[in-house]
Amino acid sequence: MTRPADTHPSKWTDADFESLSWHDCTIHSLGLDQDGEYQSDLLVDLDFLLEWLPTGDGSFQFRAAPALLRFHNVDKFTIHALLDYKQPMQISGITRFRRDDPGYANYHWTIKLHSFPGRENQIEFDATGFSQVLTARSFVTGRQSLRLAERLKMIRASGEPGAVPHGNSGVTGGHHR
Repeated sequence: MTRPADTHPSKWTDADFESLSWHDCTIHSLGLDQDGEYQSDLLVDLDFLLEWLPTGDGSFQFRAAPALLRFHNVDKFTIHALLDYKQPMQISGITRFRRDDPGYANYHWTIKLHSFPGRENQIEFDATGFSQVLTARSFVTGRQSLRLAERLKMIRASGEPGAVPHGNSGVTGGHHR
């Protein structure tokens, strides 16, 4: 069922985890926001797929929007990824399990990335939770991700709070399907 663009939420938190999917979302950048000496948040700048829209001919269009996915109070951060030439960093899925350590209220998170057979590309860490906010309005497209110049233009035009991806607005490269 297709929903009008303005009826989709624009912010999510831990309470929404079970209802969300990041499958096929393209990651454009990763960063750390270090607020204080011993606290870091992991920032994931991505194209969030709000909805897969069947076209009737067996293909899909996508309602998508640039978004900032923030994991709070990150610890034990590791990345294991081998991306080949022109292979995008796309999410296969995100899982979490609650840690049972006394006095250590958090989850162990795994962001599994699409990879070729025989490889296990993933990002793992502990974090107390997450929040996600759209950084521009949603749009309908035949691709699962935007080019960098398109993303920058949308984010700047929206005036929405959130991360602005790296680079300058003159860049025309980037991944598309």
